Amino acid sequence: METQVFVGDVMSGKLVVIQSNSTAKDCALKLKKTRSDELFLKDSKGNLTGIITKTDVLIKGVCSKNGLKTKSEKLSSKKIVSIKATADVQEAAKLMNKYGIKRLLVTSNEKPIGVIRDLDLIRASPALLDLVAEENRVKPEYFQRVADGVRKG
Repeated sequence: METQVFVGDVMSGKLVVIQSNSTAKDCALKLKKTRSDELFLKDSKGNLTGIITKTDVLIKGVCSKNGLKTKSEKLSSKKIVSIKATADVQEAAKLMNKYGIKRLLVTSNEKPIGVIRDLDLIRASPALLDLVAEENRVKPEYFQRVADGVRKG
């Protein structure tokens, strides 16, 4: 069931990067400044090597032995899953479900351009509710409330 809704049309996240030699404190400050939910880790060659979420900063950084001095490389998930901006949002939902993740790197012409999150999918196509809820292992009612709020405006 293709929705004819494309990832690039509904992605809400801008691509926010941080250098791999940063600390948990640097990450927290950047997340606050940019109001982002995630950061992509960039190495000295400019390659994206990982993703860091707010939860990663808190659990793997602030609450760790080294606290705010924890290096960003220790905070990040190494696997970045990407999807083309021209892909259908159903494909994005399937990828999130397959890898048990809530966000995908969006690319165009093999270059990163942004982020699509699970809630972006629900807003774009409420029919994906069950697939996204399964991926997040939450009750569909949670996402249904989100979808209802989006429909109401």
